[in-house]
Amino acid sequence: MIRAPLALLVGAVVLVAPAGAQDRPVSIALGKFVSEKTCTTYELMWGRETLVAASDRAAVATRNAAAYVGRDRLAFTRAWGTELVKDCVSDFPALRASMRDALAASGKLQVTQALGPGALVLTGRLSNVGYADSQLTRADMSDSRNSIVASVQFALEDRSGRSVFGNVLTKRMILSSGLDTANGSFQSNETGRTTYTQLQREMALAVARAVSFHLAPLTVVDATDRRVKLNYGAAYLPLGATVLVPAERGMRMIKSVIVSADNDTAMAEVDGGGSFAGVVVGSKARFVEADDPAANAPRWDRVELP
Repeated sequence: MIRAPLALLVGAVVLVAPAGAQDRPVSIALGKFVSEKTCTTYELMWGRETLVAASDRAAVATRNAAAYVGRDRLAFTRAWGTELVKDCVSDFPALRASMRDALAASGKLQVTQALGPGALVLTGRLSNVGYADSQLTRADMSDSRNSIVASVQFALEDRSGRSVFGNVLTKRMILSSGLDTANGSFQSNETGRTTYTQLQREMALAVARAVSFHLAPLTVVDATDRRVKLNYGAAYLPLGATVLVPAERGMRMIKSVIVSADNDTAMAEVDGGGSFAGVVVGSKARFVEADDPAANAPRWDRVELP
């Protein structure tokens, strides 16, 4: 696999804080985004040879005399050289559109073109795009994975440039995986534009979730011992996603999983044994990205001791 160097991405999103009621959607205007590019440099060699030949002849004859004149010219030139040509291809040509759609999908933010008083500015930089390989080999099996990894750093600032919120997010996506055992083998691969399209979507959603949950927190709006209801829908809380719900006034976090969702709300159940007893309506939950270690942390069912 050829891994060309990648340029950095710098983007800006302008957010306008609501001036009215708390339930009014926050207005957001997207700024300039520079798409990440993969650049390859080629060395080209060129050569040129030129040959110029000319011949002039003239003759004059009279009754008593004759004259003849001739002239020949020959010139030859040769030149050689090298040139460097840099060819760049955009890896994320639709990043701006993905970010716009991801922010609008929250249902709590409104994407507009107009700026107003009290504006907040969200700037971001996509960097450290690279690849990670891992392999586990035992006597009876071999498990290998190849992933693409990218980090995005963003900061929410006011008009004076003071930072009011920021974070660094890292997304990891598996490109290929393989499993070989004595009973068989399995191979999976993703290449080409599909890889960058999926990474672009995941990065946009991760940033949009962070911004949305900061401005309009992920909140428990209803709770029973078996399920809790959250104030965001399927766009931000897909089926199977992990959410940490505070219980006992925040003294512990209950690991839960999204089991159903519509456009505006989602339902979560405890991941493992236990219940949501002690969860307070109005408490703030925390979303866990799929590639976050917390999403893959072990769980143990609660059992009664003898």
